Amino acid sequence: MSPWDGVPGQLQVLAARAGALAEEVRERGAEVRVRARTEWSGPAAEAYAAQATTEAARLDRCASELDDLVAALRGHAQGARHRLDDVAALFAEAREALEAAADLVTLDPGGRR
Repeated sequence: MSPWDGVPGQLQVLAARAGALAEEVRERGAEVRVRARTEWSGPAAEAYAAQATTEAARLDRCASELDDLVAALRGHAQGARHRLDDVAALFAEAREALEAAADLVTLDPGGRR
């Protein structure tokens, strides 16, 4: 077993955590938007609505960036998995070649050992 076997799985775990955080951020953005629609009026209400709108946009941006991170982590995990498969195949081929070469070295066509 390779020490790298856990890497794709770890990346998938990070992607899942980032996805869950993106969802939480998105939900909070929706809550902030609802709160921004106050029924009271005046300068304080306008200031509150402006701040809430700014924060909702910030939350949307964070959620979007987290979504991009999730996609990148999942893609990287898939690429790492393929690379590890390539490495395992190369190791297997090298072992087979070593065994075949060992058989040739132990054989002596002239009968000598």
